[in-house]
Amino acid sequence: MFYTIVHLSTVIVLFLIALTHYYWVLKPDAEPSSKVIPYIEGVPAFHASKLGTFLVASALLLVTLFVMELGAGIIGLLPTYILKIGGTLLAAVFIVRAIGDFRLVGFTKKIKDSSFAYYDTRYWSPLCALIGLSLFYITWGS
Repeated sequence: MFYTIVHLSTVIVLFLIALTHYYWVLKPDAEPSSKVIPYIEGVPAFHASKLGTFLVASALLLVTLFVMELGAGIIGLLPTYILKIGGTLLAAVFIVRAIGDFRLVGFTKKIKDSSFAYYDTRYWSPLCALIGLSLFYITWGS
């Protein structure tokens, strides 16, 4: 039962994150929020293009479908060893994102006096850590 709850929760969260990125692609105002993109001295650390955001959204949607298959085996197209390797790699990606780059993102960031840093410390990094741990559990806990 716990496995099912973790699996479904992870799928729902990943799907909502993908939908949020698709929303940003369709959003008419192009100015990125300082809550989701790090700013350095008032300038965005990077400019998220519509194409780049669309590709991230699509990748997140594919990850969502992969996690559905990983936990429930609905389609059965991928061999178990591919699911295990993929699940482990995805978990590692989310854990590494939570740990950070020692500069702008994650628990190890040095720039901590921005709106993004506030939200990253309280929401984005813990969410990535939780998704990473959930993916390890989904991959190896059954």
